[in-house]
Amino acid sequence: MGQVKNASAIAEAEGVTRARVCQLLRLLRLAPEVLADLDDVEGTGAVPSEAKLRRLARFEVHEEQLAEYQDLVEAEQTPKKVRQLYRRGFQHLFAEGRKLAAILEAGEARSYQDLGRQVGLSGDRVGQLVRLTGLDPSIIEVLDVPAEDLPAGVTKKLLRKLAAEPDVAAQRRMLAGHLLSGSCALGRQQLLRRPARQSG
Repeated sequence: MGQVKNASAIAEAEGVTRARVCQLLRLLRLAPEVLADLDDVEGTGAVPSEAKLRRLARFEVHEEQLAEYQDLVEAEQTPKKVRQLYRRGFQHLFAEGRKLAAILEAGEARSYQDLGRQVGLSGDRVGQLVRLTGLDPSIIEVLDVPAEDLPAGVTKKLLRKLAAEPDVAAQRRMLAGHLLSGSCALGRQQLLRRPARQSG
């Protein structure tokens, strides 16, 4: 196969614009796991649009790419009306996490990967959801609420960071730091004053 010097040469050889070539080359920045899933000819899940994938490629950290990709796939599989209902809320994520945790506790799956194969998710995604059940109860009380009651400034990215932090006191400090002033100030102070969940 002959080689070309740059995107302009590729564009001329293929009969497309240089901008289009750059768009396609940007997709090669996707994480290997994302590219493998997109290239899976036996896959049956929904696939995000090319425009969404190009935006996804802007994430330099592959772990962040993979997490966002899984969110995109889930959104594509969710009916439009339901997707609008959950646009800002996390209740469905907590409910799914509790369901998956119950399956693991019952011994019906040996690992996150095993459970993921059963329910059609990646093992990493199963782990993200199950870890939500390990959040400090005071945090669950604040975040497992209808979308209209969710504090401003709380995102899925923050939720994943909270769940990945094993220290519950650090979890509460992290969330308190993201809660806005004003109407949320009292809630932030109460969150910091609450005793951490006892282990065991």
